[in-house]
Amino acid sequence: MAATSKLAAVADVFLLGVFSFGILPCLTVYVMNQAMGAPNLVTTLNVSALHISNAAGAWLGRLVIESRFGLPMVPLFASFVTMIGIMLLLGSMALAGNRRQCWGPTGCHPVDQ
Repeated sequence: MAATSKLAAVADVFLLGVFSFGILPCLTVYVMNQAMGAPNLVTTLNVSALHISNAAGAWLGRLVIESRFGLPMVPLFASFVTMIGIMLLLGSMALAGNRRQCWGPTGCHPVDQ
């Protein structure tokens, strides 16, 4: 719907940036809590994965734009990529059976279920 108006498109891109990058601090804290003994390594891998996914998204968007589908189909393909990401997240959460929580200098402790 925002593709028909320049003002709506600018507002849409702004809100997309706010919501997509607003989750980064939460994600960083989550992976640091899961890291147990190597929070710096996990934070580095987290940021690297975000940069790789940003580049992959731009590359995939270029492929969609240059294909027979064209520019109007980019949001649809982006929603498919988002659904794949959500499925990977849910699968990761399901596989995380041995949950531990880390805080302060006392280290990691099992989480009560």
